Amino acid sequence: MSCMEYQSLLKGDNSISELTATARNVEQCSPLVPGETRIVKAPGNDEHVKYRYSISNQGIAGYQLTLNINFNPVEGADETTRELAYEKVNDCLAKSNLYTKAPDGKPFRIKVHRPEEIETLPRKLRPDVNNIQISAGNGRSMAGKYYIQDIQCPSVVHELLHLTGMQDEYRENQYGAYRHNETGEVFRDYQMTQEQLANRDQYEFRYHANHCRAISDGPSIMGQNYQRLYNEIVPSKKLCRCENLELCGQYFKIENQQLRDKITTQSQSPSSYATQFWKYCKQQNKDPLTTYDIMSEEQALNIPYFDHYSQTPTTRSFTLTRILTNLNPFNQDVLGVMTTKYECNCPQDDEQCLSTLSRIDEFKQDNMQESHLACPSNFKLITDEPSMAEVTNYDPNTEVIISPR
Repeated sequence: MSCMEYQSLLKGDNSISELTATARNVEQCSPLVPGETRIVKAPGNDEHVKYRYSISNQGIAGYQLTLNINFNPVEGADETTRELAYEKVNDCLAKSNLYTKAPDGKPFRIKVHRPEEIETLPRKLRPDVNNIQISAGNGRSMAGKYYIQDIQCPSVVHELLHLTGMQDEYRENQYGAYRHNETGEVFRDYQMTQEQLANRDQYEFRYHANHCRAISDGPSIMGQNYQRLYNEIVPSKKLCRCENLELCGQYFKIENQQLRDKITTQSQSPSSYATQFWKYCKQQNKDPLTTYDIMSEEQALNIPYFDHYSQTPTTRSFTLTRILTNLNPFNQDVLGVMTTKYECNCPQDDEQCLSTLSRIDEFKQDNMQESHLACPSNFKLITDEPSMAEVTNYDPNTEVIISPR
């Protein structure tokens, strides 16, 4: 926004209000020094996301972004629904804050306070309130309205980031606005009367905000596939079900818990670390894409997930492996190991590519811990966030609950 306002000044619009707005935006975007807290706010309008928050530079501890959230019950919701919303949001942030980093690599945490809690904080930490409706029903949650049956952690983080001014990075194909061809009046789709809709040929329709969005072609928490990206990065409990024991029953015959854990331990894709990964990196062994090896349980237990790492200033090479069950229908005592090789090459002096290689180095370091989870091969993922009842009553003969260790 400040860049656009600066351009308007260069074109001769020298009003005091424009100059004040530009100065304010420059001030809000200047780097924070350690120990500094800044309150940021903008009223928002039909074209821009509202943002109200405070952000603190806590030195080596990283950064904390504080949001003042007031959940307002609507559509059958009550105080219990409101409490569930706060509980869910705080639970999601407790998980995701372990994995979020600022551009300089330091920890980056989001903290949500209720309005009554904000009043107990020092004045410099008190951002303006964000009023969010909370519905008892089910629907598509948005920054200004959550549906209690739809609140999943990926959506929570995505929608909260809207309150920091971040726009969606995908093309909207559901919500929009109508502009009357003669009068120029604009109506959001939900404001249109039945009579207006019957005469929609008198209006021009545009999907909301596509003209001011940067459409991401890589993994992004604000992009189209933010749920998948979140679930690849942040470990959570999963309920997995084997619906055909002939295809996945071997898992239940494995008595070694360490091997069971290894089978359900999978890391995120390297492309979730480096948004330009597929631009510079290729899978080798394309015909076939993957190589399968048959191994005993003891051999499979000693196979690393991330291996054969090599590097030069402009290249990286490594392999990823996954243990598969029921690969050999004639021998239930052996397992399959799927190995995929990746090679990344940078043109000389391509800074974007070199940055991608740096992110792959971070991927390597994080994956030494093997802390991310996936269902065993041929199992169906039932949910990423099983309820207490599902955890208590799952069928150990056909289902498995996997959780971070």
